[in-house]
Amino acid sequence: MVKKIAVIGAHCTGKTTICNKLVLYLQARGLKVTQITEMARKCPFPVNEESTLKAQEWILPHQIREENNSADFDVVVCDRSVLDNYAYLYRANGKQHHELKDLMLTHLKGYDLLLVTKIKEEPMLADGFRSTNSEFRQEIEELVYSMVNEFRANLIANDVRVLKVNNFEDAKTGFDKFCGNKI
Repeated sequence: MVKKIAVIGAHCTGKTTICNKLVLYLQARGLKVTQITEMARKCPFPVNEESTLKAQEWILPHQIREENNSADFDVVVCDRSVLDNYAYLYRANGKQHHELKDLMLTHLKGYDLLLVTKIKEEPMLADGFRSTNSEFRQEIEELVYSMVNEFRANLIANDVRVLKVNNFEDAKTGFDKFCGNKI
């Protein structure tokens, strides 16, 4: 059975670095691994502070489609999940979107492990894509954390583990503890 791990949190918190290292670690263990990259980078509509409901309505189903097309692997490592994509949607829409919330909650059941990053003291590096607005990043982090708490009962009921991580070593330890012996 496929194990699905997502690294979630605000932008510029080390998610992609953790994902890349986790993929290499798991491949070195002989596992067949795929990585789902961040959908916002593929979105044809404005993102970051200028994001709209239309952009987020594009991102969420594309994330789900990519994850659903990964059944031939031992492990799927996702750079973001439907949960943090929904946090950006909530911010863009200014309120809950009931249809997409139901879609997100249904898909959320399929994760085995959510690794939650946090903002570090280091300055954000401009990558030409992500916002370097620290207030916007803080707002997204607070939304992600509040949604993890809001949907905690759903996560627990579906045996989705949630672990706060600071770096790859934390992520590796979390995977080994919660998923490593189940593959």
